[in-house]
Amino acid sequence: MVFVASDKMESYFCDLEKRADDCYDLVSKARKAGFDPSTEAEIPRAKDLAERVEAQVGPEGIAPRIREVAEKNDRETTALIIAKELAGELKSKEGVAFALEQAVRTSLSILTEGVLVAPTEGVVKVSILENTNNTKCASIYYEVIMVGPIGKENNVLIHLLSIMMAIVVER
Repeated sequence: MVFVASDKMESYFCDLEKRADDCYDLVSKARKAGFDPSTEAEIPRAKDLAERVEAQVGPEGIAPRIREVAEKNDRETTALIIAKELAGELKSKEGVAFALEQAVRTSLSILTEGVLVAPTEGVVKVSILENTNNTKCASIYYEVIMVGPIGKENNVLIHLLSIMMAIVVER
């Protein structure tokens, strides 16, 4: 990715990067002192949407493909394409239920720009159920999040988006 900016603007962004690095170094030193249950910062650094999605829900190595698809498509189309590809790739390796859950979480993370908790906290579980006529269907279990940036108004949107992704992936 190439950025065009004035020297002053480039200097500003370099300074921001350096300061962020300094903060992460400080957190790392403090955590290693043993006063916290975790030895690393919980929020990994990410330079773009693709890195945020990979860090948030994975799978490992998906960031380059998200970048590639996102260059030519809007966010919604990118989420659909990635969901279909992931489901196709993972179905034979990990099983249908795992493939469906990963595809739903990854695509939902793309749709929420990797900054909301919906893909990790909002979607509790994705599984495959058998209907009475012996056909199978996706089942998505949700945690209703009533506060914060997702709020109750966005719960419906998150539910609909994840159901839509599951339907697309199932087909």
